[in-house]
Amino acid sequence: MNNRPIAIISHPHCLLHDTGVGHPECADRVRVIEEGLRNSDIASFLQFHKAKAATFSQLIKVHNPNYVKDLFEKSPKTGLLHLDPDTIMSPFTLQAALLAAGAAIQAVDLVMQTEIKQVFCNIRP
Repeated sequence: MNNRPIAIISHPHCLLHDTGVGHPECADRVRVIEEGLRNSDIASFLQFHKAKAATFSQLIKVHNPNYVKDLFEKSPKTGLLHLDPDTIMSPFTLQAALLAAGAAIQAVDLVMQTEIKQVFCNIRP
């Protein structure tokens, strides 16, 4: 293994995104990965970072502004909203998605601006 640290970017809010009963994507994935990494033989090489939320202006660099606005407007205050058969929003999904997008931006910034050359974003959705 090289001597350079590996960044792990996550945020506890990603655990709050609710996909409903029976959906294969769930918070346990993030939880188990985090625990496994912290208890692994490579833990001393890892740098854990808390994800920062992407901004609206960052999102519209890669997504149509109307699409982004639509997701903000549709974000439910209660219950679950099925955008399609596989994509579900809960009251916590929008914030978790902003953190997930922000984690990807943060990962690129870490690689471009620091000695870190490897990043894993342990995020959802």
